Amino acid sequence: MVMCTSPITESNTRTRLCGSHGRNDHRMHAPPTSTWYLYIVRCADHSLYTGITTNLERRLTEHNSGRPGAKYTRARRPVELVYQEQYDDRSTVSIRESEIKKMTPAQKRQLITKSRQR
Repeated sequence: MVMCTSPITESNTRTRLCGSHGRNDHRMHAPPTSTWYLYIVRCADHSLYTGITTNLERRLTEHNSGRPGAKYTRARRPVELVYQEQYDDRSTVSIRESEIKKMTPAQKRQLITKSRQR
C-alpha cells in the first residue's frame, strides 16, 4: 500500500481521490490531532504481535475477526491486548514500534510484566 502524504482537508476527505497518488485510499491518514497507540497483543499460540493504530478497539476487533487484521494474527486468533503506549504523532509511535520490534520475545515479556506492576 502506498502511504498517502497529502493533508486531509474539507475538500480532500477520505471519500475523495488523494491528490498525491490519485487513489481513493486514505486508510493511512489520520487527523493531525489524533492519538496514536502502540500495542502488543498475545496470540493464541502465545506469540507476540506489535502494531500501531489510531483506534485500538477497532484494530483489536479487526485482528480477532480476520479482515483486515494482520496476516500474522489471522492464523493465531484470538488475540489479547497485553500492552499499550499512547503518542501524539505517527512519527514518534513508528520509531517506538521499530524499537520494540527489534526486542527479543523475552525483552517484550519483561516490558509487559513491568507495565502491569505499575
